[in-house]
Amino acid sequence: MFPTNTHYFYSYPVVFLTSVGFVLISKLMLGFEILFAHGAFRVLEDLFLDD
Repeated sequence: MFPTNTHYFYSYPVVFLTSVGFVLISKLMLGFEILFAHGAFRVLEDLFLDD
């Protein structure tokens, strides 16, 4: 019923405990912070043209 190759599932949390996992997660979080800050400070009236 359950797959026998579950060692792949248990190896994913180990990646987050290493320095490589920490760098990947921190860079992704920094990228999302920049993305959300850009969206928060964007001026919307420049998107529409009034003819």
